[in-house]
Amino acid sequence: MSKMKARFTVQAFGLICLAVGLAACGGTSKGAADSTTSYYVISKQEIEAAVEKKPMQNAYEIIEFLRPKYLSPRTQSSISRGVIQAEPVVYLNNARFGTINELYNISYEQITEIKYLKGREANHRFGFGHEGGAILISTL
Repeated sequence: MSKMKARFTVQAFGLICLAVGLAACGGTSKGAADSTTSYYVISKQEIEAAVEKKPMQNAYEIIEFLRPKYLSPRTQSSISRGVIQAEPVVYLNNARFGTINELYNISYEQITEIKYLKGREANHRFGFGHEGGAILISTL
């Protein structure tokens, strides 16, 4: 193969890789972004629709029915601490409320919205100690 042909082949390959890479990084449609975002938010309307299907009393039952993964401990591993399981921290109207057991004390009728923050996002917003994420409950 001649030197010029080899250079052209390498350049063509590079352009193809660049095109594929840019296509993979393309933006998402509004619908796709909404469906991703909606997993992390439970609206008042969604709560009311769920209660019509199954009688529920409190925030724990609502989350357990609609988004049970919110309640699951997250496994973290580090060299210094080994493997730990961290539960989400509960916030009520942006004030730290306690563990997920406190969700039993929040009547579903008072809730206007429930949000879930992943560990990294919760640590950034509230400080360290949120490896299991955070559940934010907004009430009337």
